[in-house]
Parts: sequence; structure tokens; C-alpha cells
Amino acid sequence: MEMHPYWHKQTLEKPLYPDIEWSRPEQRSRAGKLGIIGGNKLGFAGVAESYSTALNAGVGEVRVLLPDVLRKTIPSTITDTVFGASNPSGSLAREAAGELHALGQWANSILMVGDAGRNSETAILYEDFLLDYTGPLTIT
Repeated sequence: MEMHPYWHKQTLEKPLYPDIEWSRPEQRSRAGKLGIIGGNKLGFAGVAESYSTALNAGVGEVRVLLPDVLRKTIPSTITDTVFGASNPSGSLAREAAGELHALGQWANSILMVGDAGRNSETAILYEDFLLDYTGPLTIT
């Protein structure tokens, strides 16, 4: 028995969304908008891989929110990037709440990539975001 009806888990035997291949929009403009959040001063490999995978899978638009400490490190292949304030440990700071909420309003779905570091300020920022966000959310 599941503890929460909103919690879904994919297994090898049972795909989470089995009809996704057959119901994919043919026009990119109708394929939705994905917001990706993550990264820290030590890296953004998960964000970069998620960005590339989403575009290859046919997502209409992808926008990434990263800590501003990564501004000079981002490859040119990640074209739609928003930078939020970073804290001394190089993760998103609480001052990035505005960018985080704006991304949540823009996107049809949010992907929170697990390379955000282990900073407590970032954890509080994420918690505040999750309390307000009502759309589809994937956490890795």
C-alpha cells in the first residue's frame, strides 16, 4: 500500500507512463516546457545530461536554473539558462527563490537534479519551493 497517492515509482516490470511513446506531440511547440534545477560549484553533469536527454526525447522547451557561480562554466550547448544567487558553498542561495518560483510558473513540469550539493540553505530553498509548487515534479 502506498503512503501517498501522489507518489509514483517506476520499475523495470512496469513503466511509469506506458503510453508516452504513442501520445508524444509531433510539433515541438506543443511538447511542453521543462524546468531543470540543480548544479553547484563542483559540477553540473546531472543538469547537462538531463538537458540533453530532454531535448533528444522531444520536450518542446527546456530552461535550466543554476547557481551563478557556474556562469562562466556552462557549455554553449545549454542555451536557455537562468542563474540564481549562490551561497559560499556554491549551491543555490535563498536569494534565488524568485528565479525558482518564476521557473515553476513558466514550466509545465520541474526536474530537480540531484547534484545541488549538501548545503542546508539550498535544502531550505528547495523545501520552500516544494511547499508552493503544484505542478508535476520529478526529483532525482
